[in-house]
Amino acid sequence: MHTFSGALSLIPQNGCNVNRIFALFTIGAFFFILKVMPQSFYARGLRFSCKRCSVCCRRDPGYVFLSRDDAGLLASRLKMGYSSFVERCCRWVTLNEKPLLSLRETPAYDCVLWDRGCTVYQDRPVQCRTFPFWKANLASRESWDALDCPGVNEGELRSAEYIDRCLAGMADWKVLTRGPL
Repeated sequence: MHTFSGALSLIPQNGCNVNRIFALFTIGAFFFILKVMPQSFYARGLRFSCKRCSVCCRRDPGYVFLSRDDAGLLASRLKMGYSSFVERCCRWVTLNEKPLLSLRETPAYDCVLWDRGCTVYQDRPVQCRTFPFWKANLASRESWDALDCPGVNEGELRSAEYIDRCLAGMADWKVLTRGPL
């Protein structure tokens, strides 16, 4: 009987930053190549439930970028025309020489749509709906645990599939750039 105990110790068991590791096993005259993909730290899911505490909506400068769909949904929710919504509630932010549409902030750095809570919670933008499941926050267990959010590691267990859908949604999301409205 052949055992793999010695060979298996060559494969990192706690995940790694290497994209692919190949281990070669020899059993008699047969060669097997085992392709090992590192498992994300959230493979068994992560706990998160929004506490609606507004930590992510207030008191710190930042951007909430909008797609055309986000802006249209918010305009409808607020019973405003699209152009009026963009003019009253949004600003153009230039990043990497590209003008992007973002929600405005108050002088105190609160989201313009915050008033003792999110006034559009059911129709909030993709960026808000997918928080905290953003690529930078999921880079490592350390980056996840460092988030200043009381809902992280609390409440509902979100599956790896759910988290991957959030990441895919952000990857497919098209932030509106300046041009004709």
